[in-house]
Amino acid sequence: MNRGTKRGGDEPDEFERPVADVLNDQGLMAAQELVQKKIDAVRRTLQDGLGVADGDIVEIPVLFNSSSKWYPGRYFAETVNMVNGLLIGNEFIVPDPLGPIVGGKDVLLQAVKDRIEPLGCRVRPVDNFYPYHRHGGEVHCGTNATRHPVVPTGYFIP
Repeated sequence: MNRGTKRGGDEPDEFERPVADVLNDQGLMAAQELVQKKIDAVRRTLQDGLGVADGDIVEIPVLFNSSSKWYPGRYFAETVNMVNGLLIGNEFIVPDPLGPIVGGKDVLLQAVKDRIEPLGCRVRPVDNFYPYHRHGGEVHCGTNATRHPVVPTGYFIP
């Protein structure tokens, strides 16, 4: 499923396997359903509390997994998680998902471009697989960006 994630001498990563195998993995698909229910609940809470419309939320594809060895009952992004990118002006810097190539394009990256670029942002992928993703982080974790809201509004004002 991931491509280009193997360096010389390294063992192959678990997701260097065909997409069909991933889709036929009943345990993994059950994990997706469970995580999606949790995401949906958080989304509803945010929408209700902040008045955010469905059309204002951009869904980004990611595959989750769990590890009984390290974090029983908790889930992590198995595929590179483009949600944890960095927005600077109208540039959205995302971890390169290293997803399956169909028709010469990375289907995961293209899905994000198709959703983000019509909003006026340019999507710029960077390879952060080894320095961050393999250690539980992504692009945002490797930055120290600070920003100030243009107009202070919302839930954080007393």
